[in-house]
Amino acid sequence: MKKEDFMFTVGSYDNVVIVDKSLKKKYRSKTSRQLADMGLYKPAFCAALFDRESGLPSGRDDLEYLLGIINKNESCRYASVDVLNRLFGVFSIPQNVKVKLI
Repeated sequence: MKKEDFMFTVGSYDNVVIVDKSLKKKYRSKTSRQLADMGLYKPAFCAALFDRESGLPSGRDDLEYLLGIINKNESCRYASVDVLNRLFGVFSIPQNVKVKLI
């Protein structure tokens, strides 16, 4: 799965992931930190998670940055990056799936 598709996935069924075409088109070139600063937390999380899972050192740093932004700007406080998986409902990068743009 491509990073840009993963970032803007809004749902899935069977082996198909649904990607928001307009968000992808508008924000595909933004970094995880830029998305976080814009309040687009789920795409920021997915971008950072993708980078971390791909072995890029920036992924973990970007996840920590996102956690800080969320804790600063939202009324809820989260103790660790691990909690963000449950918050966004994203635990892994889907493999061998078809992408459907809507």
